[in-house]
Amino acid sequence: MSSVYSLEITQSDGKKELKFGGDLVINHIDKMAAEVRDALAEPTDVAVSVADPSNIDMTFVQLVIAIRHQAKERGKKFELATSLKDDLKELVVKAGLDKELNI
Repeated sequence: MSSVYSLEITQSDGKKELKFGGDLVINHIDKMAAEVRDALAEPTDVAVSVADPSNIDMTFVQLVIAIRHQAKERGKKFELATSLKDDLKELVVKAGLDKELNI
């Protein structure tokens, strides 16, 4: 079964870049978290981008928060860029998570 989320992991200038898209919900969070764990096994600066996902939920927001905390605990930089459709942006704002996703 193919997943309906996307996670592109690249490295440049000593920084891991994690680009998320698609269906960023609980149904796929275990697989996403495993991929993130593997990618961030070694301490490195991290840049996360979330570009026009089809859906997003609290479990994904928690994953982003965990990535941020891990970078901070390791003394590394964390960057986050998001681009959400208006309906998802409204959902995140109503949930009080707009600051967590830089909205």
